[in-house]
Amino acid sequence: MFFSFPALLALLALSALSVAAPSNPKVVSMDVSKKTYLGSVKGRPGVYISTYIGVGTPPQSFEVSFDTGSSDLWIPAVGDDQTGGPGLFNPQASSTFKSLGTSFNAAYVGGTAQGYWVTDNVNAAGLSLSNLQLGAVSNMQDQKQGILGVSFKQVEMSVRNGQPQYYNFPFSAKEQGFIDHVLYSLHFDGPHSPDGTFLLGGIDHAKYSGDLHYYNVANPSAGPQINFKSLVLDGHELDFNLPVTLDSGSLAIAFPDTQFRAIGSGLNLTNYNKDMGLYYIDCQAEISVDFKFDGLTISANSSSLVLPMGFFSGDTTDPSCVLGVQNSALYESPNDAVLGEPFLKNAYVVYDLEDYSIGLAPAVYTDKSDVQAVSRTL
Repeated sequence: MFFSFPALLALLALSALSVAAPSNPKVVSMDVSKKTYLGSVKGRPGVYISTYIGVGTPPQSFEVSFDTGSSDLWIPAVGDDQTGGPGLFNPQASSTFKSLGTSFNAAYVGGTAQGYWVTDNVNAAGLSLSNLQLGAVSNMQDQKQGILGVSFKQVEMSVRNGQPQYYNFPFSAKEQGFIDHVLYSLHFDGPHSPDGTFLLGGIDHAKYSGDLHYYNVANPSAGPQINFKSLVLDGHELDFNLPVTLDSGSLAIAFPDTQFRAIGSGLNLTNYNKDMGLYYIDCQAEISVDFKFDGLTISANSSSLVLPMGFFSGDTTDPSCVLGVQNSALYESPNDAVLGEPFLKNAYVVYDLEDYSIGLAPAVYTDKSDVQAVSRTL
């Protein structure tokens, strides 16, 4: 069989991904990795956590942002007057493509995406989903790549635009028999490491210490959101008691203005960049922060909380550093509280989309593995 050179590259990329799949037939393992691009969007970090997928038959390969805070898969696609281009999905080159004839409109803190809803086959790490619904986007504003959203169906853009729910990526994996329970876990290889693992359908018990503590997601329409009690800074506790979203699509932690400024005061930070909503901090600063939930504490230190300003400004020559906590007053929803990558690197997180709960435990960084497929309510 003859393949064009781009198609051959796509097949080789997908073949490399499939090596990561564990031997357990009801668990799918996908590598995720932090990548950097030049420029930032409205003060948002110029970095993102990505993974690779193939779309269509034969598969066209895409690097997409891995996002636990949204629910839709979309990829950049050619417009009506185009026939192809680097990094653009070409529907005419896929024998399994089908247009649904409805508009796709997505809005994020970092930008917007418009196109149309389609179905096609999607491959990732040995997982091959048939006729998955996704967005083919020909108009992007302040977006650098497609997004693989893996949150609750209530967060789907179709629902927000008055259209029915559909089986998104994780729910389709169960519907098509690849997993038994719509659940996934997220773990990073270390506080300094850009790499991690998205484990669909299972939990790796070697990657956390103690017991997993499960917390109810009271409002799945708001995404993976649970109640957060307090922060402890050098022994001084700040009571927050507010809902927080555990979002891999956010490369910073974010709190409303009152809580944000309390953190700055607690760490004796005074040099504030209003445009970015960030406090400058000494790049060699030694800090320790405890994130407290009901019955559980997750600790983090400078290795994940002190970040280069270039992540936010896009200026890679800027030698300054900032605290990885942003003022959500910059966001469209200024009262949002988000625990992004600086927190997630220190935790083992289980997102149970069927039972509307999130499991948390302190992360353990080890090459050992003890993967269990989940087939019932935890």
